[in-house]
Amino acid sequence: MLADSRLSIYLAYRREVLRNCASALGEGRYYSLGVEIKRACRLLPMIMIVGLVLAAFPSSGMGQLRGPEVLDVRFEGNVTFPADSLSRAIATRATACRSLWFYFPLPLCPLGVDFALSRSTLQDRDLPRDRARLVLWYRQRGFRDVVVNEPVVERTGSVARVTFRIEEGRPIIAQSIGFSGAEELIAKGLLDELPLAEGDRLSTLALDATRDSIIQRLSNQGYAYADVFRQVNRPGNPPSYDAVTTFEVVPGPATTYGDITVEGVESLGVGTVLRTSQLRRGDPYRRAEVDEASSRLYGLDIVRNVTVVPDTLLGVQNPTVDVAIIVQEGDAFRVRAGGGWSTAECLNTEARWTSRNFFGGGRSLSVRGRLGNILAQEFRDVLCAQSGEGDFAGLTGIAAVDFVQPWFFSSRNSLSASIFIERQSLPDIFNRRAVGGQIGLSRAVGERTVVTGFYRPEISELDASDVLFCTGFLVCAPDDIRELEDPNSLSPIGISFARERSDDLLNPRSGYRLLLDVEHAANWTMSNFRYDRVIAEASRYASTGRLVLATRVRGGWVGSGGFEGLVRQGRAEVEGVELVHPQKRFYTGGANSVRGFAQSRLGPRVLLAKPTNL
Repeated sequence: MLADSRLSIYLAYRREVLRNCASALGEGRYYSLGVEIKRACRLLPMIMIVGLVLAAFPSSGMGQLRGPEVLDVRFEGNVTFPADSLSRAIATRATACRSLWFYFPLPLCPLGVDFALSRSTLQDRDLPRDRARLVLWYRQRGFRDVVVNEPVVERTGSVARVTFRIEEGRPIIAQSIGFSGAEELIAKGLLDELPLAEGDRLSTLALDATRDSIIQRLSNQGYAYADVFRQVNRPGNPPSYDAVTTFEVVPGPATTYGDITVEGVESLGVGTVLRTSQLRRGDPYRRAEVDEASSRLYGLDIVRNVTVVPDTLLGVQNPTVDVAIIVQEGDAFRVRAGGGWSTAECLNTEARWTSRNFFGGGRSLSVRGRLGNILAQEFRDVLCAQSGEGDFAGLTGIAAVDFVQPWFFSSRNSLSASIFIERQSLPDIFNRRAVGGQIGLSRAVGERTVVTGFYRPEISELDASDVLFCTGFLVCAPDDIRELEDPNSLSPIGISFARERSDDLLNPRSGYRLLLDVEHAANWTMSNFRYDRVIAEASRYASTGRLVLATRVRGGWVGSGGFEGLVRQGRAEVEGVELVHPQKRFYTGGANSVRGFAQSRLGPRVLLAKPTNL
C-alpha cells in the first residue's frame, strides 16, 4: 500500500514537471533556482528512473515512527514576533526537506525518502512544555501578561497538525532609566549607547545585556571587580505598564597588573611570552588587553594552546591583579611534502621545512620548494597532453626561504623577509626566469588592524614569442622586443592596510573585512617598469537564521609611468613608452585569465608572417 501511494505521488510530480517543461520550452523561460530549463528537461529520463526505483521500495523509517508525523506547526495571534522565531523556542517540529535539491531535480522529498527528510513525530508530553516555553519566551521580552492557550492538535490518520494560539497582551515599557554611583562614568561616556534605552520593551535579555556591557566597560578602565545591580519598579495598583529601571553601579577599587607568571614553556622562553603578551606589571588592568594577549600569543607558530587567567575570583578585592599565562607548545620543527599529476604540468612535487622557533624568540624560518613539468617530454603523448615541447617542457618550479621576526623594536612590530628563485613556463607562450625577494615591516595599529610597508625587488628574464610582446606588452617593434627580453627589474614599494572584524576567521557569520593595497614603482625604487597601483576590497557578513549573507566588493586602478629605452615608430621616447607589466594588470574572470581559457589564449588569432613572405 505504501509503495502504491508513493508511486502515485511520484507520477503526479512527474506529470507536473513534464507540463512545466513543455510550457517553459515554448515560452523560453527558466526555473527560479537558476537551472536552465532545457538542461533540466534533459535530466527527466534520469529523474524518472531514480523516482521509479525509490517509489517501488518502501521507506524503512516509516515503520519506525512511534507517533503521528507532524506535517505543520502554526502560530496564531503572534503580532510582534514572526513564526520562525517562535518555532526555534519549542521542541515540536514539523517534518521538513533537508535541501531544495531534493525537490528538483531529484524528487526525493515528494516521494518521502528518509534520508532526504528530517522527520518529526508528535510527542504529547512536549506540548505542555512547549506552551510553557512560549510563555517564558514572551515574558523574557517584556510581555508579562501573555497567554498561550492549550495547543490544538488535528490528527488525520498517521499525521498531525499543531496550532499554538497566543494572546500577547500589552508589553511593559522602560519609561525611565537611571544610574546611581556612576557620576564619573557618565562624564566619561561609558553609559552611552547601552542595549536598553528609554522607550524600549522591558526585556530581561536587554537588562542582562546592559548590566554586562557596563561591567565590561568598567573592566577595560581598570576596575577588575566592578559589579552592577538592577532594580525595576512598576508603580501603581495594579502595576503600571511603564517601568522605572535603576542600575546601581559599584566600580570597586582601581586595579593594576600584579605578578605575571608564565607556565608550560619549553623552548620558547619566558621573556618571549611576556614581550608578546604586552602585559606589564603596574599598568592599569584592562580585560580587553588580557583577551588580546591570547590572540597575540597564538600569532607565534609554535604555540598550540594558550590560556591567560587573571586572578579576580578571590573574595578579597586586591588593588593588584595577578595574571597567569599557561602555554602549550607544538613541535619545534615541521616538515610537509606532496606530489601530484596534471595534464598541464605532468608530474609535480613540493616540500616545505619550517623551524617555528628559529634560534629562540618565536622566530620562524621556512625553506620551501616546488618542481613541475617532471618527465613532461617523455610522457607528453600519454599523460601530459597540455604540456609543452622543447624548452617549454623543461622543469619549472620555485625555491624560497622565508623568515619572520615577531618582535622588532616593539611588540607591535614584526619583520618579514624572503628570497626566491623561480622558473615559469606557459606552453607555446613564454618561459620566464626570475630571482627576487621581499622585505616587510608590519605594525598592529588597533584591534585586529595591521599596516604593512613592503619592498619587493625582482629581476626577471623573459623568453617569449613576438606575439606575446605585441598582444601582452603592446610592444611590436623588434628593438623593443629585444629590450624586453633582456633582464629587467620590477621593484615596487608599497603599503597595505588590513582590518579583520568578523566573528570567525574561517566561517564568519557577522562583521566585516577591509583590505587596501597601494604600490609604486619608479627609477628610485630600481625598477625598469614604472607604475602606480591601488587595490581595495571590502567584505560584509550578516546572518539571517541559519543562512549567512556575504557581500564582497573589489576594485582597483593601475596607471603606467613608462619604460625607458623602448622605441615607438622607430624613434626613441624621451619619457619612455607607457607600459604596464602583465603581472600588475587586472584580469576578468579569474586570477590570470577568463575562466575556461588558459592565459593569453582568449581573443582573435594573430597571424605572424615575415616581410619576405608577404
